[in-house]
Amino acid sequence: METYKKDIPEEYLFLRELEKKNFSKYLRKLANKLAGKTVIFYGAGSYFNTINEYYNLNCLNILGISDIKFNDGNCGKFYKEYKAISPDEIIKVNPDYVLLTTRYCFNLGLSLIHKFSGTKIQVKPLVKKGFFELLNGG
Repeated sequence: METYKKDIPEEYLFLRELEKKNFSKYLRKLANKLAGKTVIFYGAGSYFNTINEYYNLNCLNILGISDIKFNDGNCGKFYKEYKAISPDEIIKVNPDYVLLTTRYCFNLGLSLIHKFSGTKIQVKPLVKKGFFELLNGG
């Protein structure tokens, strides 16, 4: 595992979790599966920060990142490389996938699936979750 920043306490825990899930391998498989598809990440918090810092996400066709904190009109660039998109603008951008980049994504996922019903947009977690992990709030 790469050296983590000790000033971000949860970063070490997130990295351990991602390592246990063999996230690098999963990300390569996901990139192959989503080749030619567009994605928006949803969730611009510390979990996404950790993933973005330690993993190369450029294998995905990323249109931007969305978060409720972008609802105040403070959209622009996020981390310089991603366009910040308010949740209300996702339908206008019309990605193929919204990939959830929050650690606990079950309720958020259900909400977004409902919001995008009747569209082509599919909602999935970026980090694969097991059945029991989802039941426990993941």
